[in-house]
Amino acid sequence: MSHTLRAFAITLALALGACAQLGADAPLFTVADQAGAPPLTEGVWVSGEADCPFDQIATLERFPPGCTPFEVRRDADGAWLFLHRLDLAEEVTEADRLSAEAHPGPLRLILAPAVERPIPADSYAPLYLAELDDEDDPGTRVLYLAIAPRGPLPATSLETFIAVSCDAALRDGPIAGVTAVYEDSTGADGSPARNLRSCTATTQAAVREAVRRAAIEDASNHDRPDRFVFVRAISP
Repeated sequence: MSHTLRAFAITLALALGACAQLGADAPLFTVADQAGAPPLTEGVWVSGEADCPFDQIATLERFPPGCTPFEVRRDADGAWLFLHRLDLAEEVTEADRLSAEAHPGPLRLILAPAVERPIPADSYAPLYLAELDDEDDPGTRVLYLAIAPRGPLPATSLETFIAVSCDAALRDGPIAGVTAVYEDSTGADGSPARNLRSCTATTQAAVREAVRRAAIEDASNHDRPDRFVFVRAISP
């Protein structure tokens, strides 16, 4: 899998890295929790890093290596659907094709404000949580992302689009409603070590707090090259 596709997959919880991610044993949010105006522009988006020619993508029908195209749209009930658009890529490796076949999507997400205060119907939140529940794989845990739009809303660019790691969420201490599981191991120098293996949320408030903490921890990484940018509306 290409690095860009891997980054996209990790962010959407298709392939998790070594870090433990915040999860839940069952969905904690519904479409009714998506308060406020829709925060994202529907259409074709591209994720990529420095080798993706973002200054040219608005004129491209198909996207070169380094750019990962995906589609963002609403489901009939108002939930959000994210679909990797392999058909819009100029080059498709065998690994990319197999990954797309293994996860045909679309991924269904609930996007809810990560703040506790009420959000009026015509307003936006500064930070959102995304709950991903893979309905096609009942054995998969519900997972959470932190999404911060950039610029005018509905957003055409994202400042933050990260999976919520347990380390980031719990670095400042425990969160009420989040159960952490540790495992004992031995460090490289032979000394005992305690590793955070997983963390599970049981309340909406716990998820919101974890997402806010993760976004704060991620603030120092805003010079990273990966970007998520809207390109064009979906052709009818």
